Amino acid sequence: MKVTDSAAQLRAALAVLLPAQQGLSLTQTAAALGRNPTWVSRTRNAYMEGQAHFAGLEARGGRRGGMMASLEMEVSLVKEAILKSADTGRSVRQQMRELLVKQRGTDPSPSTITAILERTAPRLLSNGNAREVERWSARLAEVYKAEAELDFWRSPAKRRN
Repeated sequence: MKVTDSAAQLRAALAVLLPAQQGLSLTQTAAALGRNPTWVSRTRNAYMEGQAHFAGLEARGGRRGGMMASLEMEVSLVKEAILKSADTGRSVRQQMRELLVKQRGTDPSPSTITAILERTAPRLLSNGNAREVERWSARLAEVYKAEAELDFWRSPAKRRN
């Protein structure tokens, strides 16, 4: 048995339990909770989809609907774009756009690409920003290629040979 922290969490739990255990319809559940049937339906669906939160109860703030799940994934994407940029001569932004279209199937806006670059820049360059990442992309590509070479030679499989 879980303890709720607020009335909103209690309402959400009841929106799931009343129809399931008491056989109430969505309209009856909505009337009992003082909500509309749409809210009850969304809350139940969110629970059934296995979401950690209930519909309408998530804490606001932070990124929602982002292209990438984590900053580490974004850093990996930018590094890959930098490497491809060095090989093709195209800009880092163009390479990021192509990679995002390929991975996500959606064409990102220029502001989305800028936001990803701004979030990842401090991890790529000390106190860096998007403009500096683009400016130094050729040198960064050399560093990433050298890191990959070192990783290859340090790998256990290579040590055996």
